[in-house]
Amino acid sequence: MVESINESMLMTVINDKWLQVDLLAGTGVSLLLTMSRYANAPSYDMPWADREKDVLLEGRKL
Repeated sequence: MVESINESMLMTVINDKWLQVDLLAGTGVSLLLTMSRYANAPSYDMPWADREKDVLLEGRKL
């Protein structure tokens, strides 16, 4: 949907637990994000954790 000459709306499904948005200097963006609760298994991962490394902390096996 084009709202004006320089603005547009794009909808896409991510299907991942990570999202990275890179912007050039002087640009801006407005994001409308939705999410599903309980979509991934619980973990102790921090948002800044390295996604490629093994998990350092793990919950108890019940």
